Amino acid sequence: MYDLYCMNAPHKPSLWTENWTAQFRVFGDVPSHRSAEDTAFAVARWFSENGSHSNYYMYHGGTNYGRTAADFTTTRYYDEAPLNEFGLIREPKWGYLRDLHRALMLSKKSVLNGRYGIEIFSPNLEARYYEKNNLCAAFLWNNRTHTLNC
Repeated sequence: MYDLYCMNAPHKPSLWTENWTAQFRVFGDVPSHRSAEDTAFAVARWFSENGSHSNYYMYHGGTNYGRTAADFTTTRYYDEAPLNEFGLIREPKWGYLRDLHRALMLSKKSVLNGRYGIEIFSPNLEARYYEKNNLCAAFLWNNRTHTLNC
């Protein structure tokens, strides 16, 4: 009965509560950038590894008029969000996530209700899939990364 209330029990869903669409920065850190490709890849990888929920921090940037949050906070914040502080689309991040969300929605029946499986074809190639009746959604991963010398 105790494991019913424990964290990370097998019967509980995997939740990603703060997926940063920009790099996490501590005040005073050197500015950094999180690419659209990395953001979308991380979400796809999450669902391919049996994740069930991803919440973005933040999907929509904001404005802090009057600097009421803190003295050191500028009026504009989270300018790498897929939607800027005025709700305008910021490409390419918004487009990458739109396309990924569309693909996930098209395969939601198998992803949410299907049997999860992994097929390893080689040390660098694998498929993670969800199957239910005649429905299937598969995530194919090339785990070999390298730099091309052109």
